[in-house]
Amino acid sequence: MVALSHLFFVTSCLKDMSSSSSDDGADTFKALVLAGNEIDPNHTWSTATNTPIKVSVDLQEGQEYQVFICLTDPATDSEAKFLGKGTITSGETKTIYITKPKDATKLFAVCFNNEGFGVSQPLTGDEIVFASEEYNLYRKEMPYYNSVYYAFEIPGSNTSRDYDFNDLILQVSAIHNINDTTYTCFLNIAAVGTDVETYLLYDGNQIGIEIHERMGIDKKNTVNTSGGVTQEPCFIGELTFKTPDVDITSLPFSLNTVTSTGTIETITPESYSPAPLYIVVSGDTNGKWRWVKEGGNIGLAFPKFVTWGTNQQNGTDWYQSSNAISSHIIKAW
Repeated sequence: MVALSHLFFVTSCLKDMSSSSSDDGADTFKALVLAGNEIDPNHTWSTATNTPIKVSVDLQEGQEYQVFICLTDPATDSEAKFLGKGTITSGETKTIYITKPKDATKLFAVCFNNEGFGVSQPLTGDEIVFASEEYNLYRKEMPYYNSVYYAFEIPGSNTSRDYDFNDLILQVSAIHNINDTTYTCFLNIAAVGTDVETYLLYDGNQIGIEIHERMGIDKKNTVNTSGGVTQEPCFIGELTFKTPDVDITSLPFSLNTVTSTGTIETITPESYSPAPLYIVVSGDTNGKWRWVKEGGNIGLAFPKFVTWGTNQQNGTDWYQSSNAISSHIIKAW
């Protein structure tokens, strides 16, 4: 396991984005992305919600079980991805927190014993009980984690924003437990679409090295944004928490960018509010998302985004590739 290192990028030329840029950014976002419509003032810019699921296990006394909440049924899908997991001893009831896509209509829970045998059930509400000793499922491996994608949009070297939301595609894994007091998620860079030197911050602290450098490319180059994914995501850090109820769709990420004159600008979600610095998008049943190609516009690539941007209760499935104009998003990966 790689621990998260909090590295600080120190400079005497640090400045914050001004409130005027926030106002200008919101107006431009409305004009270019939302076809002039108003931004939903309560928007969270996330396609998923942090949802508690109450799980009870009443099977073999004293035995520990691994319980996963999945997008598909592991009994029939060998590539099932989990949204949340927990270790539960028979006789206990625990709450597993999942990152539930807002457009998900059906989820599944699966309970494995220490020999790899398990039973799966459809999840119809926010509670589930495993009380049957008849195991109907065997897997050599447990389900793999799903992810959400933080899709950042920042000005390029010409100080403008093209609203393709691919300047940094950060993949954040579902939370999983190490033990009852330690929970973790992994951070991977899936794509870089900016030509600006950029550093990822978590709660104001730098995570890893510069994003281009981490992907092994020159700072003026991009990767995985032109047509398809040509390079696998690169690990940049790990976050650990003391409780399982962390909402991975609202983590305190921000960026430091370096201008051509060497000035460092700290860009936070408040920099452009109510327009978003990033949009948090759920992975599909394969744990993946197809983002916008370089130079595109997310409102044109995903036509239902306009509906969702003006009212987050509508068009919640806008990000699914079936709702995209395929020529405007990266190829399947």
